[in-house]
Order: sequence, then structure tokens, then C-alpha cells
Amino acid sequence: MRILYLVTRDPFGQSSGRKSVFRTVLRALDRLGHDVELVVFDEPEEGAAAPTLTCHWLGRPGPAVAGWRAVLAAIGGRESLNEALYRCKRRRERVCEIARTGGFDVVLADMIRTAPYAAATGLPWILDLDDLLSERYRAYAADKGARESLLGYYGRGLPDPLRRLAQWVAGLALSRERGLLERREVYWARRADAVSLVSGAEAARLTTRADRPVAAMPMSVDIPAQPATIAGLARRRAVFVGGLDYQPNLDALRYYCGEVRPALERIGCDIGLDVVGRAEPALRTELSCDRVNFLGYVDDVMATLSGYTVFVAPLVSGTGIKTKVLEAMAAGLTVVTTPAGIVGLDIRHGEHCLLARSPEEMATHLREAFERPDELEDIGARARRYVADHFSHEVLEARWRTLLEGMSAGPGVQNHAA
Repeated sequence: MRILYLVTRDPFGQSSGRKSVFRTVLRALDRLGHDVELVVFDEPEEGAAAPTLTCHWLGRPGPAVAGWRAVLAAIGGRESLNEALYRCKRRRERVCEIARTGGFDVVLADMIRTAPYAAATGLPWILDLDDLLSERYRAYAADKGARESLLGYYGRGLPDPLRRLAQWVAGLALSRERGLLERREVYWARRADAVSLVSGAEAARLTTRADRPVAAMPMSVDIPAQPATIAGLARRRAVFVGGLDYQPNLDALRYYCGEVRPALERIGCDIGLDVVGRAEPALRTELSCDRVNFLGYVDDVMATLSGYTVFVAPLVSGTGIKTKVLEAMAAGLTVVTTPAGIVGLDIRHGEHCLLARSPEEMATHLREAFERPDELEDIGARARRYVADHFSHEVLEARWRTLLEGMSAGPGVQNHAA
């Protein structure tokens, strides 16, 4: 098949959770023998290696246009803010031209933001929602401390004054955006020829809401040939992975430094934490505390993880399956995490991970993890087998094969324009 893949950020360059999903999808489609071209609603990341497949770089609307659309979406209209920010007549015409002249069989749309573009091509199309944004925003609305700007990655391109204004408007519109997204997710799910989500649990919920099949398409992760060894215990350091320009990662490290680290001190535990990922100097200063070290961005996360035995994921916000947790489990590390860290995973405390529901529990689990090496190896081995069974590249390839064979058999739902 010839597949046109519409994505909302550069899949290349420095990695992130969503970029990891893009890359594993591209890998699966390539290994299945499909010919893929990308339409990227972003600019090429500075310093990134040139992609090996054809990319059409459309960029995003400028800051002033984006800010104005955010205001309009907040005060009225039926579109969600996510759709409004990416709506552009000129870009829609360009996507339709690419689809018309490129001989494509299927369009794959990244999230609800690109659904209108895919529908406009008139070709069979797949809506790949990643996760349910409506559920993410419901969680933010319920916990003020966990709220993330509705602008997400889009906000990075805005000047500081406009970004602050847009964030204020977005905060006021949070509940309205959640309600709109609930309706728009169903709306677009019923109009796509196929729909997918990373989480099986979320796929089941949208299947019920939209009254149509929704496929579970988990991201895949590398499974190292050899698991991490308990030799890392001697260093008395655990590791956390996550760029602090993503709010849930920032919330997690604030929770660790503000609550878990003091709990460790109260029980006389001197375990250190290395933080892998982007972190601005101001954030490093804010989060500076005893035994916490910032390593910055690394090109090869799996190679870095191989030097540790314990992975800490003190997540308190965010939804969906966490790529960082899967990678740590695949490497055979013992994961010490909160309930937010294992959302969407069928894993259990003491069998695949150590689950902490309070700072005191996390501190205790960390101390125990470094004192019981035999148990660490067993937990890490079971976690590694779980990831191999459910999130390997072979698993994802098989699921894409099934979904695309269904597309070849004929559209599942009549395609309509929005």
C-alpha cells in the first residue's frame, strides 16, 4: 500500500513519548512492505538527521494566528481547541493535492488534530488517536496541580506574552474543551474507516461510546538482548527518564524532590536519582536537592538504562501508557512507580513492579529494592517478559497487518466530510 501519514510534530530528532509512537508505527509499516510518505505540520528539528523517507513539511500557523484561533475556540464554535489550532484552508488544499497526485491508498491521521485533513482527501483513512484527550483533560480538571496547558507542544512556538495569554484562555476553557473533545472524538471515530488507540482499555471505552470497533495499537519498544544486571546496585542510584518541558514529567520530579526525597531522608536512605532528559537551567535550579543529578538529553536511552537496576517513575499526572515505563521494563529494571505510571498496563505490585501510593511507600520500596537483589532480578525478568509479549515490534507489526488487511477488504464506516 501507499500510505500518507499526517503527523503534528517532527518524528525525528530528539525523542519523546509521542515521537516514539511515530517511529514504531513507521518501523512496522516499513517491515510490512508499505510505502509511506509523511505530511508534517511542523518544521524540521534543528540538528536532526535527514529523514530517509519523503516528508512534506507544512509548518504550523504563526503565533498570532494560533493565538487568535485559541481565543475564538474558547468563546464559541463546535471545534475543539486541538482542531482549531491546526485548521488552515491553505494547508488542507496542500494535503489534498499531495493525496491526489501521490497515488495513495490510505491516509493515516495523527490524533484528532489532523482528522479534518484526512477526511478532506476523500481516501480511506485511519484515525490514530494515541490516547483519549477528553480523559486527559478530565484528569487535569479534577486536579489543579496536574493541569497542563491545552496548547501542549504547540505553545512552545509562541512568544512569552502571547503564550501566557493563551494559557490563561486555555485554562478558562478546560472544562468546555473536555466536553467538546468527548463529542468530537466520537464524531471523527464514526467517520473514519478505521480507528486506533494505544491503550486497549481506552480502545474498549471508545468502542462503546462510538458504537464501532476501535483497534488497540500499542507502541512498541526495543527488547535488549541482555537484561540489566544487579551490578548497578553498588552505585546506589536509580534513574528517571523524561524531559521537563512536558508537564507530567515536571510534576513527577517536583513530587520526588518535594515529598519522596524527604521521606527517604526520614528513613535514613541515601539512594540517589539520575534524571535523563531535557531540563532548562531554571528548572534544574528549582529542583536541585540532595542526591539528584541531571544528565540531560541522551541519544540512546536503552544504553543508558543498562547501567542501572532501579527505575523510578513518580508520576502524579498524565494519562495513557508511559513509554518510559515500558522501556525500563524491557531493559529488565525494577520499576518503582505510582498508579499513574502503570495506567493501561496489566501489571501487579510485587510481580512486575513495586507500586507506591504515597511518598512514604515509594521511599520504603526504594530502600527495599536496593536491599533485596534476588527479588529485583525476578521482578525485572517478569516485567521484561510482559513487555516482550505485549509491546514488542513483532506484536505491533501483526496488529497493523490485521488493520490494513481490513482496510483492503473495504471501508468499515462511510466516510463523510466534517
